[in-house]
Parts: sequence; C-alpha cells; structure tokens
Amino acid sequence: MFELGKNKEAIALLAGDISVAADQLRGDIYWREQNYREAGKVLQRLAGEPRRKEKYGLKGAQKVLNWAVAMRLDKDEQGLKVARELYGPAMKESPLGAAFQYISSPKTTVIGDLEGISKRTTEIDQFEAFLNNYRERLLKPSGSKKG
Repeated sequence: MFELGKNKEAIALLAGDISVAADQLRGDIYWREQNYREAGKVLQRLAGEPRRKEKYGLKGAQKVLNWAVAMRLDKDEQGLKVARELYGPAMKESPLGAAFQYISSPKTTVIGDLEGISKRTTEIDQFEAFLNNYRERLLKPSGSKKG
C-alpha cells in the first residue's frame, strides 16, 4: 500500500503492530506525507530512552537526529527543548553531535543588528543546505533507514 501511495490504507494495516519495523514504515509514511508531527511521534519511539552515561554510535545518533529534524520541520520548539535536555549530553559526543546541536538549537530572533541579521541568514542557508542533503539521503532508493 505504501509503495502504491495509499498511505492511509498502509497506516491502517499497521494498526496494532508495535514492532520496530512497523514503526520504521509508519515514520516513512508520515514523512512522505510531510506530516512531521506524526512522524516525530514515531521517530521518538525509535530513538528510545535517552542515554545517561554512554554516547550514541552512528545508528543511534541518526535515530535521535531524525526525531529532531521532524520536530524542527513541525516547528515544535518545546519538543526540541526537551530533546536538548534529555538527549543533548549523550548526543554531544556522538558522530552527529554538531548536527543535533544545530537542528535542536532554539530559534532566535534578531532585530536591528546588521551583524546578527547576517549571521541569521548564514544559519538559515546552512539549515536549508542540511535539509537538502538530508532529503537526498532519505530518497536514495538503495539506502535503507535501518539503525
């Protein structure tokens, strides 16, 4: 159903399936629909409990980063704040620590400060470049999002 573009039917078929594979498929479906709120809920489950003492490896860090990207696209500042507080310490030392810090950082509004406006424009450009690269990686047919 998912491959046929019948997303609602695909979600209905997954009802009651709480496996990781089902959640990965749910996340893909919601992402394709650009329903980042629902995708974020699924991606949060896939990210699992925050680590307290050990850092994330690449696969675990990717799961947390995926969740953060969904929240950023949904403009969920409160969710990002929670993610920074709970996952930030372990993500800081992960292979994707800088990306997580950038995606989850609080939005700031700069008014009247030329240097600040220039910096904000650069940050927006960097974020757009990151998202374009991220989308390309997600849409590669040979790439799987296991992790």
